Amino acid sequence: AGSITLHAGDEVVVGSTQAVTISAASTGTVSINAGSDYNDGSVQAGNADGDVTLNNFAGNTVTSVDGAITINATDSITVAAMASVTSTNGSVSLSADSDMGGLASGNDSEVIGMSDGAFINAGTGDISLSATGDVTLGGLVTTSASATAVTVTSAAEIIDAGSADTDITATSGTVDLNAGTGIGISGSATDTDIEISADTIAADTTNGNINIDSNNANPVTVSSLTTGVGDINFEQSGGGDVSFTTVTTGDGTIQLRAISSNLTVSTVNTGNDNQIDLITDTSGDLRLSLIHI
Repeated sequence: AGSITLHAGDEVVVGSTQAVTISAASTGTVSINAGSDYNDGSVQAGNADGDVTLNNFAGNTVTSVDGAITINATDSITVAAMASVTSTNGSVSLSADSDMGGLASGNDSEVIGMSDGAFINAGTGDISLSATGDVTLGGLVTTSASATAVTVTSAAEIIDAGSADTDITATSGTVDLNAGTGIGISGSATDTDIEISADTIAADTTNGNINIDSNNANPVTVSSLTTGVGDINFEQSGGGDVSFTTVTTGDGTIQLRAISSNLTVSTVNTGNDNQIDLITDTSGDLRLSLIHI
């Protein structure tokens, strides 16, 4: 099957004046690159301000069947509310401030911005988002059961765009969030938690608060919740039992809550004599191993 590769020395705009479908059949891949030229038969460095923008038109989409979709920008990536990136079985990867495999040098603190309502659905494939700035999530969906089902990495914040969709749905897989300054701490004034439906969750930030709402009806394992300085708040609202392996803040409070389900904690550690709240609402057992204050 044929693959689609786009290189722009500056920016790539999908749907400039109307909806556009970029579609690869069968095992064909889609690769979109802003900030890299293709000249004389080879890829060369382009503009460090190369953005990729999927504009706000219904049906504006990048899609594949079994092939991977890769979107790289030396600057930022924007996915508007009515735009989408979808695959049946292929992985989906977005990278802002990309160095294009060592060919280019992007600017610092470049973002991935998904509007409320925008979605990325990788089918059975994995999803990876990476940026040196904020990553704002619309809806990420995959049925992958792998340990890398969804990976989101930001040197700044991971932010909830709003309430139109669950931010991350990977019911049978692992969600791994890594940030520099916080997870679920900005975005909509009324909806700041990162909403996740996943079998296994890890969320770690260098500093800053962590706010997560897990709505999985199946049992959930939280392998790691850590921050240097900041509060940690995690609520299991989906009804499935939840177990925490390591929950640690160097200086901040911790609240872990399970609604109508059991809550099991192996290690909880908070610095400077800060408060720890472990709560089961309505019903559910509380099972503890080791707590440090």
